[in-house]
Amino acid sequence: MHLILLSGENLRLARLEAESLLKLECTTLVDNRLYCTIPTENIKLIDRLAYTRKIYEIMYVTDRKNLE
Repeated sequence: MHLILLSGENLRLARLEAESLLKLECTTLVDNRLYCTIPTENIKLIDRLAYTRKIYEIMYVTDRKNLE
């Protein structure tokens, strides 16, 4: 899973750019954060995104109750 930090200038355009260029399918947008899975063959296209600030790979996800 990946986290794409989108530019706040035009979120709709930034999301469409990332989804179309990277061929993303299951995406969730929260504020300016786009959660998705980037197909391995499209990782090389990341540098072409104009409306993206940063991209992070999420290594682990858990509920808050499991952190105690």
